[in-house]
Amino acid sequence: MAVFLTLVLGSLAARIVGWLGADYVDSWPRAVAVGLAAMFAMTGGAHFVNPLRGDMIAIVPPRLPAPALLVTVTGVLELAGALGLLYPPTR
Repeated sequence: MAVFLTLVLGSLAARIVGWLGADYVDSWPRAVAVGLAAMFAMTGGAHFVNPLRGDMIAIVPPRLPAPALLVTVTGVLELAGALGLLYPPTR
């Protein structure tokens, strides 16, 4: 539920900032990109915070090598995705 609320409230907050004059978020698609980036940043950050990190490592299938490394890599990729959403040419 926290992930969904981050998406919705982040998008709404960004859109309100757009209504107040910020060109960067002057449309719903741009505001939703900011909300989605906030959601990706939250979920990506969870890959590095205990006890969530331990839970994610525990659910990696045993046939995959280096579960901790895989959790770290996917966390970094989610954070990179968040940054990519904020940079218009990569959005």
